[in-house]
Amino acid sequence: MREVTALPPANAFSVRDVSILVGLMIPTTIALIDVGMIGVALPAIQADYAVSVALLSWVLAAGYLLRVPLMPIYGRVGDSFGKKYLYLIGLTIFISGALVAATAPSFGWLIAGRLLQGLGSAASLPLAMALIAEAFAEERRGRALGIWNASAPIGMMLGPVLGGLIVEGFGWHAVFLITAGLATASLGVIAWLVPAPAQAEKRPKINWGGGLALLVTIAGLLLATTTASVVPFGSPLNLLFWVVTLVALAGLIRDITRHPAPFISAEVISNRRF
Repeated sequence: MREVTALPPANAFSVRDVSILVGLMIPTTIALIDVGMIGVALPAIQADYAVSVALLSWVLAAGYLLRVPLMPIYGRVGDSFGKKYLYLIGLTIFISGALVAATAPSFGWLIAGRLLQGLGSAASLPLAMALIAEAFAEERRGRALGIWNASAPIGMMLGPVLGGLIVEGFGWHAVFLITAGLATASLGVIAWLVPAPAQAEKRPKINWGGGLALLVTIAGLLLATTTASVVPFGSPLNLLFWVVTLVALAGLIRDITRHPAPFISAEVISNRRF
């Protein structure tokens, strides 16, 4: 009798699928593990640079000051210029920022590195989902997205634990060096295994004015609300943050209501799931 070889199920992951998924999960986990790991490292950073608690808070704030407002912009720009390439650019910027922070000769350089990390990590969340949708067949896509989503709670839980172990054993500089190494490995996997996007016949036009209004609105709001320890509420600089935020918000509302191709459509905002 002929032996019948059992075939793997159609929705089974190949080695390539697992590699892609892990490669995309690493930057997402790093972005979410970031707060917990660096939070544990703050006392050591303060001791090294002899800065006040008010200035020390910028180590965390600088990480999300650019990340939060740039996330929707990365998603829109990726539709026009290629999600894979933009993701790799974001990872490269993040790695550069981590290396700057790890070797920072002064506190100012550390903040500059953190800003670069935020600029780069903003690509990890919106573009990873799109890359999974393109790289995985329909029968495996839902499971792949579910596993990728698991990186969020994993990152939040592991951050303080890993941060404590790393700082205790190797010093706070190692926090940035290890994240840079993991991100570099992820960059290699994605560059090698994730398929290059098909060349679109016509790239969608980007409403740069609406994107800028969104960026300034969110960044201004973050500056106005998270810098109270350094810039007291009601001070001239704090009032300037609020004025810039409100002007940008007015521009964003105008873009949503009057532009023929708004950066964010009114339908998205009115959707309860948004």
